[in-house]
Amino acid sequence: MRAGCGYFDVELFLPSDDFGQFTFQPTFTGNSFGDFLQGTPTTLFFAVSSPDVGGTAWQYSLFAQDEFQLSSKLTLSYGLRWQILPGFHEDGGNLANFDQRNNSIVVPDELSSYLAKQNLQGSNLAFQQSFNACNLGQAALPCTNYVTASQDHLPQGLRNSYKGNFQPRISVAYRPFNDTRTVIRAGFGIYTMTNLGPLSFNNSGNPTSNLHTYTNSTTAAGTPLVQFPNTAPPTQGVQYGGGGLDQGCRSELPRSTIQSVERDGRAAAQQQRQFACQLRRIAQLPV
Repeated sequence: MRAGCGYFDVELFLPSDDFGQFTFQPTFTGNSFGDFLQGTPTTLFFAVSSPDVGGTAWQYSLFAQDEFQLSSKLTLSYGLRWQILPGFHEDGGNLANFDQRNNSIVVPDELSSYLAKQNLQGSNLAFQQSFNACNLGQAALPCTNYVTASQDHLPQGLRNSYKGNFQPRISVAYRPFNDTRTVIRAGFGIYTMTNLGPLSFNNSGNPTSNLHTYTNSTTAAGTPLVQFPNTAPPTQGVQYGGGGLDQGCRSELPRSTIQSVERDGRAAAQQQRQFACQLRRIAQLPV
């Protein structure tokens, strides 16, 4: 019989790589490419990205295996492995998760001191405004709780560690002719594919990120509200709810919504093909 254990110090680094997007449609000149040349996007957004985020996690495992010869022709091998994979502990607690049990955005306890040290309170305020945190007192819209990990009874990695990760394995080796030239083997096992990196990526940097989205329009003077080199309206108000980065929070969508998204996707693909055709026609025009 053989047995053993293992532990790994795993490190994670996530660079800040969210930027923005300008969308041009035939809004002002009647042609998408014309609006592009004029510098008047129909919609635009830019992301206020968090600082680069790093984290560490310790992974532990135990295993035992044995072999039993049932006969001179048949050998049985079997074993069991157990793993525990805690969540990453992010630098400064710069991560957030959604707890659907109580409609709460959860952040680590140490986040507040990290925000003060890095002077990021403004980014965090915009993050809270994006989902209308209840502590902001905006009663005109439904609000979402904003709590710490201790208040929500979660570890500081914002994910409970699963302790039932048992992985049995069994195999047989059969020698039909009782020699070493022919062996028939079969086996079965349960294995774990670790996904701590993607799980941490979904939550990392959320409390210090926010998304600014604008829709362009025509002013009373007949000019576009936003035109390059300007990339935002002259004045902006605070928007509560409906914003934020698409990270970390997932839920099952009704079938009607999925069908609507599929139709919108097909329409967007058709618009892209039409835009490509317009570019080809423009390229063929004589100079």
